[in-house]
Order: sequence, then C-alpha cells, then structure tokens
Amino acid sequence: IVPLFIVVRSIPLAGGNDIFGQGGTGWIDSWWALIVPFVSAPLYVFLARQFFVGLPTELADAARVDGVSEIGIFFRIMAPLAKPAFIT
Repeated sequence: IVPLFIVVRSIPLAGGNDIFGQGGTGWIDSWWALIVPFVSAPLYVFLARQFFVGLPTELADAARVDGVSEIGIFFRIMAPLAKPAFIT
C-alpha cells in the first residue's frame, strides 16, 4: 500500500504538482486515487496472459523432456522470455 500511496501522491499536474510530480498532494483525498489504480490492474493481467499464450509451447515441451519441473520451466525459460511483458 505504501508504493501505491507514493504513486498517487506524485501524479504529475494533479493537486498542485508540477510536471515532475513534485510540490503538491497529487490525488490524495480524492476518488481518483481509489478508482484509477484498481481499474487499470486487470489490464496488466490481460497483457501478461496474452504474452504467455503467445510463447511457443515447444520450449516447455523440450524442457519437460530434459526433466525440468513445471516451476523450473516457468523460472528458467518462460520468465526470462517475458521480461518485456514484466517491464511493461
């Protein structure tokens, strides 16, 4: 909750903040601080799902043949390939 508070407080050009998000209160004590972060969260889940669906299943199948567990497949193969999705 602390990172969310910091983001809401430093929204640029809101609540007296300048273009860099400094000097004001941002969206503190407003409905926007409650609505916008939680409405945008499903978008991130959708983007991550679409990215993982687009990864080739042959990579996971080859790892299974080599004896890698399902958790190992995710952390050793799929997660490094998904760095662009995680950053987005």
